[in-house]
Amino acid sequence: MPAFSYVVTSSKPTSVSNAVVGSFTAPGARDLIVAKTSRLELFSIEADGLSPLFEVQVYGRISSMETFRPAGQERDLLCLLTEKMQLSVISYDASTNELVTVAMCDAQDRIGRPVESGPVLITDPGSRLVAMHLYDNLLKVVDTRGGRFADLALNVRLEEMGVVDIAFLHNAPQSGSSSAAAAGAAAASGGAPVLALLHEDADGGKHVSTYTVDIDEASLSPGPWRVALGPADIDAHALIPVPGTRAGVIVAGGSGFRYKDASSDVRAETSELTVTAFAPLGPESGAFLVGDAGGRAHRVQLKQEGAAVTGIEVSMLGSTSIASALCPLFRMEDPTPEMLAEAEEAGEEPPAGAGWQVFVGSGFGDSQLVSVTDAELSAEEGFVREEAAYDSLGPITDMAVMDLGRQGQCQVVTCSGAFKDGSLRVVRNGVGVEERAVVGLQGVRGLWALRSGFGAADDALLVSGYAASTRVLALGEAVEEVEPAGLQLGAASLLCANVVSVDDARPAAAAGGSAAASPAALDALVQATATEVRLTSADGATLLSSWSPPAGTTVTTASAAHCQVAVALSGGRLVLLDVCADGTLRQAAEAIMPQEVSSLCITPLLSGAGAARAVSAPAGDAQGAEDGSAHSRPVRVAGLAAVGLWESNTVQLLRLPSLEPAGAPVTLSEEYQSRAAQLVTMDGVDRLFVGMGDGTLVHFVVDAATGALTSRSVVQVGSRPITLDLHGGEGTPSPSHDSDAGPPAPAGHTHVLVAGDRPTAVSSKGGSLLFSNINAGAVECMTGFSSAGMPGGLALAAPDTLTLGTVDSIQKLHIETVPLGGEQPRRIAALPESGAVAVATLSSYETGGGDVVETAFLRQFLVLGTAIVDPDEDDPSRGRLLVFRVPALSGAAGGSVPLEPVAVQSTRGGVFALEPACGRIVAGINSRVAVFALAGRSGAAAAPADASGATGATSSAGAAAASAPLSLVAECSFGGHTLALHLALAGGLSTDPRDRAPDGSQPYADLAVGDLIKSVSVLRYSKEDKALVEIARDPSTNWLTALACPGNDRFLACDSSFNLFSLERNTGGVTDEERGHLSMTGTFHLGDQVNRFRSGSLVMLPPNLAAPGEVQRSSDAESGTSSSSSSSSAAVAPAAADGGAASSSSAGVAAAAAAAAAAGSDPSADKGGPVVLQADVPRPQFLFGTVSGAIGAVISLPTAHFHFLRRLQQALAETIPGVGGLPHSGWRAWASAQLAYEPMDPDPALGFIDGDLIERLLDLPPATVEVVAAAMNALQGFPPSSLHCDGRLGGPATAAELVAAAEEMARLH
Repeated sequence: MPAFSYVVTSSKPTSVSNAVVGSFTAPGARDLIVAKTSRLELFSIEADGLSPLFEVQVYGRISSMETFRPAGQERDLLCLLTEKMQLSVISYDASTNELVTVAMCDAQDRIGRPVESGPVLITDPGSRLVAMHLYDNLLKVVDTRGGRFADLALNVRLEEMGVVDIAFLHNAPQSGSSSAAAAGAAAASGGAPVLALLHEDADGGKHVSTYTVDIDEASLSPGPWRVALGPADIDAHALIPVPGTRAGVIVAGGSGFRYKDASSDVRAETSELTVTAFAPLGPESGAFLVGDAGGRAHRVQLKQEGAAVTGIEVSMLGSTSIASALCPLFRMEDPTPEMLAEAEEAGEEPPAGAGWQVFVGSGFGDSQLVSVTDAELSAEEGFVREEAAYDSLGPITDMAVMDLGRQGQCQVVTCSGAFKDGSLRVVRNGVGVEERAVVGLQGVRGLWALRSGFGAADDALLVSGYAASTRVLALGEAVEEVEPAGLQLGAASLLCANVVSVDDARPAAAAGGSAAASPAALDALVQATATEVRLTSADGATLLSSWSPPAGTTVTTASAAHCQVAVALSGGRLVLLDVCADGTLRQAAEAIMPQEVSSLCITPLLSGAGAARAVSAPAGDAQGAEDGSAHSRPVRVAGLAAVGLWESNTVQLLRLPSLEPAGAPVTLSEEYQSRAAQLVTMDGVDRLFVGMGDGTLVHFVVDAATGALTSRSVVQVGSRPITLDLHGGEGTPSPSHDSDAGPPAPAGHTHVLVAGDRPTAVSSKGGSLLFSNINAGAVECMTGFSSAGMPGGLALAAPDTLTLGTVDSIQKLHIETVPLGGEQPRRIAALPESGAVAVATLSSYETGGGDVVETAFLRQFLVLGTAIVDPDEDDPSRGRLLVFRVPALSGAAGGSVPLEPVAVQSTRGGVFALEPACGRIVAGINSRVAVFALAGRSGAAAAPADASGATGATSSAGAAAASAPLSLVAECSFGGHTLALHLALAGGLSTDPRDRAPDGSQPYADLAVGDLIKSVSVLRYSKEDKALVEIARDPSTNWLTALACPGNDRFLACDSSFNLFSLERNTGGVTDEERGHLSMTGTFHLGDQVNRFRSGSLVMLPPNLAAPGEVQRSSDAESGTSSSSSSSSAAVAPAAADGGAASSSSAGVAAAAAAAAAAGSDPSADKGGPVVLQADVPRPQFLFGTVSGAIGAVISLPTAHFHFLRRLQQALAETIPGVGGLPHSGWRAWASAQLAYEPMDPDPALGFIDGDLIERLLDLPPATVEVVAAAMNALQGFPPSSLHCDGRLGGPATAAELVAAAEEMARLH
């Protein structure tokens, strides 16, 4: 069966590769444009920082980027060059807020050797041409005179080999004017563009040559000067053009800066440095800001006498992130006395003095906004102060996936950054709850937060309902239990809410908006129990009135609006009560439903509700609005009721106050009843959510005018009955509101809270729903509240406890930084039982042996592989395997713990990868793969840790054995690789009981080996024969950077050309040769380098999907091998000293315990049975981390889903043009210098779906989605079943179906 995959970005690239400043959006505007691999972000430069405008994906990996202003224009254009050698020129259309393609050309040649440093784009200061250095000995130029871009790039021959850097120089007039404007005018008037080349000759000498470019003839002629650099500049690597000079340039070398033009040649000595970025500090200052590879900022100042440059002054300013781009934004002036006084009054740091505000874009750490001042700030800061930092995960060199909550939702811990900017980053999805109070209350069935008055800002009481009682907590600086006399505390509460009278809901009299807020005529609380509905004073102290159901009936469920109460009675009766100003409850209507009511909601919808009266906070309420006025809350009369019925499993909308049907009933399920309903307006869209008894959430779009329920969608959020509540404020403007049309309409509540075994918060963005997991265990119910002590709080009732806490901002991903003191994290491995990780770092100091460490955590041992680096060796000839005992961490707090070494083994080569198999350590050592056993030196096998729990506890026998001396014994090896960089257990451990040894242990294991050059091969290790044998190989040449095994005999890899590809072993072949062939089954150009695959998912998966890798881990646990360890880890049981296997049963138990711990489960609870999965549904498989800092997901697709999404992908690609005219098909097509693979038309991404493109559908307006649906229905060459994701033959695809499919895929990552 073919294996199909959906590849999508869960966390966008964060590493900055390029950044430029220009007037892009409007004449005179100051805009910052940032490139992050294949994404563009546009910011408006404000006095108080950067204001984001928009971001877009580019169908290409951006190699170079420059702004360009053609003669006579007032706005800049943006020139992009991709690594596939495509030049795109774009402009900004302010009327549509979109990017417009000005020109696009493909500059690739059929022949030519691409430059090793990557494609380079440079622009002429005179705006006459754009040049690209793509191939050795060749320069491509595009004529841009007159503001028009030529269709073709012309080739200009270069005589120089080994070009290190290239730049256009400024060509100021000889009269002496040093302004950039004068230079540009001179160039435009006829002076030929001047090109400078820094190049290296065959003997290693460096030279700088200048040429003038004849655009018409597409040729070069000798320029104004040429210089051979001496030994002092042998490490020269960058050219810095100097504005206002006549072909002047600064040559940056390893030990100094040298200025050269036709008449001047001066040099300044510095310490060794490598320039990574530079920018002029103003067009006429002669000063430059330079960043180096050590993260230091330097000021390079030219000393001038008239037009002549007489010297260079270099000063170190301070420390920043390692810069890949420097962009001075604006000149700062000295702060005024008023600004200093305001900062002192606020207790803030005073503003920096005169200088420059600079954006520091980094590809090695966090990007920054810094102030570079003219005067020193302090001895610690120097001349540089950080004003803001922008989190970056890149480059991700390794990562671990940990399910700390044992809930099927993982956190990712990444080794991020490089050199001094290295750190650990903890990435998690969903909403984190910080516990502030935990109360031991059992059996809570309902929670309600009550304010001191309807218009109050904060909640004063938290009511919890039980099976036969009600308890009340007072919320303030402290939480304490109270007993309001007006509430019935001896009965189970079905509802508690703040209400006002129907008279308080009358429309405002003022025209054009709401009248000023005023106190309510009646401010009260309502409580519903099975026997009565009570109306009390706002503090609950005084009973005002009550209403009782007719004799023989009881209240089964209830719901309240602002001034109405609806109750469902036994027998199917439904009653609507109005709250009157005299403190009574008046029955307004009654209806007999055909069945018992299972769910009920009358929350007012906000769209089309018209003007509403605002009720102010009660006297004495301390909180106010942000503008200083008293806090208020609008009052609305509910117009619709949502009613769910027991037997028919339907939901229906009724009109209020008549209780007449507003629309036809809708069937929710064939088997389960609704348990909760919630009407809500989100982002200006009226919606109905229905929680079902099986843990599914059904949601609709509500047409309030017709009472119709449309756009039905079903989400599996748990396996137990769920309850619903609202969390967030009312009255925020709708995104589509026109500011000129009067006061904004409210957009509604922010979030819907879904309580169950997997609590979830539902929010809306751009009309699409977002589901964020709440990082808590199973809860019976929950509600939001806000108090003085806990603003923005959340109350969660678990079976045994009531937790009060505060929540993070509800967003897709949260990132936490763990600094490492300037060290670079290299490898990481997780110990899931204790929530700990082991991290190997590259320190700023050298170890005695010069070791470069690879590390990993195991359940009982920490194994490290090292390579001893010798500068004179191409590959390390020595390395070590080191084994440390893992200390007991179950009760340890945060921080580091000491490790005890127990074994060391020297190796003939560097250890590049480690993997467990059959209770052994498999190591990739240079060109060979070797298997080691951990044995006791006394000759007796050491017992492994006890497998009775996942807390790391050991039995006494196990503890005694663990303390015995150990050694590593080599069993076998296999050579023939170039460098065995990656190892992965091939998911292909035999699960046939006939293949097992009599004691149940696993007799063999298949291992995938990722080679530096030779792609993927598969080795089989036999415990009985103690041998490694190659059983399959990919004959292609692919330079691998990461490797994973999705399943038996299937492999997923990424190469150095940024391609993902899948391989499959031909197990059905007749001959050994056929069975030993790995066939390429899928190709996809990711456009980013993957450094690590990990099994796992950032989202909490619904119960109809197994946790990622569950089947594989279950099989491995049975077979005694952990397949979820990192590539540099091994779950090993000690073996006998003579090299023989240890007790097989002990080995199996130890490895099974490690596998269960990695899966986040209790090994003692594993029944060993098969895992039952829902078939034919997309299922998350892997997360991957990239050099750009992106975290992506690979999701397996059933055949029907794949064909449906492939058809949708093509429709989107044809409907939505790529930025800059770059085609989607070319972007995702295979591109490799090692393997010339020609994909089939029309789908170049074989076997893969571009999830980023599919999910762009969620950001499109409804009219465009309809166009996409029409284009999809009109496509030819696809099977008819591809119109629907379930493969059915059922007419054309609809826009609603496309949106639902995209939302389904988005929820999986």
